[in-house]
Amino acid sequence: MAAWILETLTELLTSAGVFLGFVFFLYFLQVLACGLAMRQFGGKGIYLSAIVGTPVHEISHAVMCLPFRHKIDEISLFKPDGSGTLGYVTHSYNPSSLWQEIGNFFIGAAPLFGGTATIYLLTSLLLPNSQEIFQTIQASVETYVSVSGVISFFTALYAALSDLASVLFVTAKAEPLRFALWAYLTASVSLHLSPSPVDMKGSVKGFILLVLVIAGLRYISYSTGEALFDHLDGIFLSLSVTYSLCILLAAGMALIFFVLSLISPKEQGN
Repeated sequence: MAAWILETLTELLTSAGVFLGFVFFLYFLQVLACGLAMRQFGGKGIYLSAIVGTPVHEISHAVMCLPFRHKIDEISLFKPDGSGTLGYVTHSYNPSSLWQEIGNFFIGAAPLFGGTATIYLLTSLLLPNSQEIFQTIQASVETYVSVSGVISFFTALYAALSDLASVLFVTAKAEPLRFALWAYLTASVSLHLSPSPVDMKGSVKGFILLVLVIAGLRYISYSTGEALFDHLDGIFLSLSVTYSLCILLAAGMALIFFVLSLISPKEQGN
């Protein structure tokens, strides 16, 4: 059984490889952009994006509590405390329930999916050529299918970002005000889309149990397990190409903060 567990873990990490690459890169941009904002505008500089991104982040946690039957004890969509906490969701559950324990993993990772859904919604509502943007993202799927190494990954990333930038540039010229509003809102969501260290810590046990359940399923019915992995491959790939857009927006906001730090004096204190 140990071999099945190890193989299942390897399969999961392989399926999510490109997706995890995007998540880590996006987290790097989040740290960079927020650090530049705080250095330029003081400790409250992070509020420029957090006032939009944090509520989406916390709502994602709260919504994911529902299917796993976790009780939401308290929720604060945006309540900075000066120590790094911008918002929070506290929830309780029955630790003897396998379903609720596994739910901790999905609750912790929920902003990755809730943030993506929010970006799709904002794009549909605010940009007249949203369908063209979605088609450009989807067209990148085939590119990432062949990714097998670091060089291939960044080559595919560059191509995807270039295609997206071209489509977005057309929109920016045609509808500059709507584009600016969309860019600010979606960049703010992107910068607070990654799970926090606290989220990841709370997800560890749930992830371990999830791996054990999938390994057991594959042990009982190998064909069912493989069908599950095929389905997961498609989900991870679709999320990955969507994150190309998130990366482009987050990088854009980081660049704005960097330029501001060069052309204007820094604020002192908070």
